Amino acid sequence: MDTLILGSGPAGLITGAALAARGHRVVSVDRDSGPAPDGSWPRRGVMQFEHAHGFRSQVGEVLSRQWPAGLQAWLAEGAEPITLTVPQAGEVTIGHRSRRSSFDRALRAQAEETAGLTLRTGHVDGLVVEAGRVTGALVDGRPVGADLVVDASGRSSRIDRVGDPELDGACGITYVDRTYRLRAGAEPGPLDNPLASDSQYDGYEVLVFLHEAGHFSVLFVRPTADGDLKDLRHRAAFEAACRAVPALAAWTDPERSVPTSPV
Repeated sequence: MDTLILGSGPAGLITGAALAARGHRVVSVDRDSGPAPDGSWPRRGVMQFEHAHGFRSQVGEVLSRQWPAGLQAWLAEGAEPITLTVPQAGEVTIGHRSRRSSFDRALRAQAEETAGLTLRTGHVDGLVVEAGRVTGALVDGRPVGADLVVDASGRSSRIDRVGDPELDGACGITYVDRTYRLRAGAEPGPLDNPLASDSQYDGYEVLVFLHEAGHFSVLFVRPTADGDLKDLRHRAAFEAACRAVPALAAWTDPERSVPTSPV
């Protein structure tokens, strides 16, 4: 079966690799050509690329079952399994510590080596529909036919689709985050659970996600309607806020960590 996947993010690549392993011919198309020769990867169109992620156990489980080579590539990129000892079950993996950028890089590199899966750079202009059935997509203005078309282009895509009013619209909260890396030999700050630290305050929430190799993210979550906290998007205001919250002050102490956010 000829399969065309729209979008080469994690969902598209995992789906493509799983189908290729079953003998299907898969082309995954994305306007992003991947990391540049110097290693930089702005990942335009994926606004959450540099934001904090918590990878629950289901991510590793899906990779283990459907694309073991993808899981091994992610681990080689530095992803750290989070394990707990559970009575009568032994050691259980409950998630992985990793940045989203590390996750994408690992899957992208492995996809390029996956037999039956072809990565193509191009802009998807829309779907090709014949007799009420999707039979392909317009890529850079030219039709590309397929027996199956999978839309893995993300919510911000402009590809034709039927919206779900229950999922669309504002959620009422927003957040701003920055990334840091622990200095050599520095111990992590306080964590109240193995995946992240979550503290509730009057009118806002703060979280810390520990990633791989000492990288971590600090988040402030606020009501969208609260304009007073909008200035947190500025580095100086964000750092001042971190100093004012004891748990965050411990994590972001310049003697313990250094900022790594691209902006």
